[in-house]
Amino acid sequence: MQTEQDFYAAPQATLQSDHGGMIQGYGAGAMLASRWTRLGARMLDGLIYFVIAIPFIVGLLLLDSNETMAIGGIAMGLSGILGLGVAGVNIYMLYDRGQTLGRKALGIRIVRGDLRTKVDIFRLFFLRFLPVYLAGLIPFIGSLAQLGNYLIIFGADQRCGHDYIADTHVIVDTGYMDEVTGPTDDYSGLGF
Repeated sequence: MQTEQDFYAAPQATLQSDHGGMIQGYGAGAMLASRWTRLGARMLDGLIYFVIAIPFIVGLLLLDSNETMAIGGIAMGLSGILGLGVAGVNIYMLYDRGQTLGRKALGIRIVRGDLRTKVDIFRLFFLRFLPVYLAGLIPFIGSLAQLGNYLIIFGADQRCGHDYIADTHVIVDTGYMDEVTGPTDDYSGLGF
């Protein structure tokens, strides 16, 4: 039995996930970033901040005596400046490409739910980051909420709770991104 094509329906394409399953969406040819790649990018970002924090920790230890107090203050100041610099670079990269230094190094980026549009700063910070951060401040329950936020990634479409809240996906970066605010009519090839 043949079915008629619905010309008024939203265009559909499949999205390749890391476990071979297909997800329906607009971004034809877009591939979801694997769970391991997402974890690796998160760990790489954390490692960058950890390395920057080492001079701060050493500076704190050097504040104990008068002879090393100046060196400790310089180390702490240097660490603070480097931390602010890296945070500034990450914020700019998130605004410009939906990436942090770790995501850039591993070739992934955050996009809107249509799998083609870059994410605006409001959505990144007030919908993707802030709700999970604020939930984490609640004693005991916050830890469970954050754990649940990350465990949801084991669902079929590989999204964390903050991805659902902000309507975002993390995909493999192909180097091309639409600057539109919604889906375009380009459904051929990559579809970005």
